Parts: sequence; structure tokens; C-alpha cells
Amino acid sequence: MSSNFEKGKYSVIKDPEYGYMRIDPVPTKEYLADYYKSSYYDLIKKGEGAESIKRLHERSDETKSEVEWLQKTFYSDIDHILRDLLPGEDSRRILEVGCGTGDLLSFMVDKGWDAMGIEPSAEATEHYGTQGKLVIYNCFFDEFVKEHGNFKGIFDAILLMNVLEHVPHPDEFLNMVKSLLKPKKGIVCIKVPNDFSLIQELATKVIHEDRWWVAIPDHVNYFNIDTLNSFLQKLGFVVLERLADFPMELFLLLGYNYVKDRSLGKMCHKKRKDFEMSLPGDLRRSFYRKIVSSELGRNITFFAQISE
Repeated sequence: MSSNFEKGKYSVIKDPEYGYMRIDPVPTKEYLADYYKSSYYDLIKKGEGAESIKRLHERSDETKSEVEWLQKTFYSDIDHILRDLLPGEDSRRILEVGCGTGDLLSFMVDKGWDAMGIEPSAEATEHYGTQGKLVIYNCFFDEFVKEHGNFKGIFDAILLMNVLEHVPHPDEFLNMVKSLLKPKKGIVCIKVPNDFSLIQELATKVIHEDRWWVAIPDHVNYFNIDTLNSFLQKLGFVVLERLADFPMELFLLLGYNYVKDRSLGKMCHKKRKDFEMSLPGDLRRSFYRKIVSSELGRNITFFAQISE
């Protein structure tokens, strides 16, 4: 069980109501709005912040390889599972909140989804010029909900890909998501880092690195499999499907300290990609269902529906 600790001017505490870890004090909405609209993608381009976002943002040959891997693995899994959970729908309408460079959204459009996105960062939306088929709203989610009342209750699925860890009040955020989903059958798909997991805590002792996954102020909230499951249940959702992805911390236990040496991170990431690309889709999904049931996986993806 994780305990409270200090990091810089913030504490990292267990949320007293929902049980996930979060920073305290919670940054104001105004501070985070300025951070994501101006600074966030600047820091990523300079090599700070999430490596996965940096790889997609650069639009290089490496980006093409990254997008191809995602299309053949994670994006395909999202499409496959949502179709299984939403059978018989002739026209499936989907919204991605925090759609970044638009690659997942573009993939879903190509697969026949009626898709639109929301992205607050003007820096991220520069790429949309090459994705003319996309409908993107350059604003924050709460602004979108207030200004577009005609979208309430119309979406078959809403995608939150690495979003909940960034928002100051994830309970309020998910209640807004509820208002846009189709009653009784709409699906929310949530991907978050699997943080404060047992394997992470073990790795800190092996590599003698303090909790490297705590990224302030970028990540406000820190969920793992148990706390995300409990959080969704308390908000009135029933979890229908769960997937993990590759447990990258295994490389740390094998002696590849990518926390200290970022070049090792690239090597480990390539090995992970090669492994996933070698597996047929059904086998990969089965493997990652087993992984999540063992509380492993660097990231976790939950598919949930409003309980009746």
C-alpha cells in the first residue's frame, strides 16, 4: 500500500474519498489550462515529459513507425473491443477527448466511425492540416460541454487516452462524460498509466531510483488497476473489459535501467514493439487480459458503461 510523501512543493497523498494517489494541493484549473495550452508540447519537443507523445509529435520517420505499430496493435484493439461491446450499430459515433495529434481519431474514421475530437493545445493541432477528414474542437472539455448542449446523450463511445491523470477533478470530469454518452449503452474507454503498482514499487528497490513515475505538475492523479476499478464503480460505472499493455518495468528488473539511461528506453521500447507486432490480434488481446488480471502492465485500458 502506497503512503503519502513529499515531492518538491507538493505532497502526494491518497485521495480520502476515492483512494487513488494524487498531488496536493491540486493545481487550479487556470494554472493547468495555461500549462496545456502553452507549455506542455513545448516541453515535450525539448525532450521533457512523455516520450510516447514526443515520438508522435515529431512527425518524423520514427513517427511513421510508431503510428504503424499503434495502428496494428493498440488502435486495432480499441476498434475491435468497441465493436464487440456495441453490436448491431449501423453508425457508431465516437468522441476522443484530448486527441493530441489525431492519429487514433484518424484511424477510427478510416474504420468507419463517425468521429470527432477535442484538443486544448494549439501546438498539437498544427498536425490537423494533414488530417482534413477530422473534426476537432480546439478547447477544453468543460467548455465543449457548456457550448454544445446538442451533443448530450449522442455518443456511442468516448475515448480518454491518458487524460484522467491530468485533470484536477476526475470525478467531475467523468460526470460530464456521462452526460454525453448514449443512455444505458454508451461506453467510456479510459487509458491511464498503471502507477504505484506492485511491480513499480519492487523496481524502485532494485534500481534504487525514487518513484520516477511521479511527474508534477503534468500528472495530477495516479491510478492503478485496483483504484481505477473502485473509482469507476463509485461513479456509477460497470467495467466491461480491461486490458494492460507491456509491463515495461520488467526491463528494470532485468538490469536495463532506462530511468537513468534514456538510450536504453528506446531499445526496450523497440523490443516491446517487435514482440507485440509478432502476435496475432486475438492472442495479443488474450495475453494482455491475463497481464491486467495479474496487476501488471505499464498502462491499463478500461471499457466501462453507466450502470442501470
